[in-house]
Amino acid sequence: MCVDESDVLALIRERESGILQSSLWKVLNIDSRKCSRIVARLLEKGLITREPITANGTRTFLIRPVGVERPRRRVELRKDIDYSLLLSGGCIAPCAGCTEECYPEYCGALGEWTHCLNDSFRG
Repeated sequence: MCVDESDVLALIRERESGILQSSLWKVLNIDSRKCSRIVARLLEKGLITREPITANGTRTFLIRPVGVERPRRRVELRKDIDYSLLLSGGCIAPCAGCTEECYPEYCGALGEWTHCLNDSFRG
């Protein structure tokens, strides 16, 4: 199978919350060097972002698509739930309305929220 930029970009766009570069090449069944070259070209074109992350003690990159907006859904709030427990420093926990199938340890949005939580405890 010949994998090109469009194949890689399509897979990245399927995973709106991102995909680890260390997983990307395995999912695509290509070698890591080829994957790195394709990712570099997509970065250069401004089609993706790449942020350093540590996953399971290993340094890698979280790859996300640029400019892909998810459709918003209207959600009815229940009156019997204390939603303030989902707030930290005025930021709501991203998992509250998340529809992605991701692993919490790789979720950039959850990571940012927990940093906000830590900062609010420090004062």
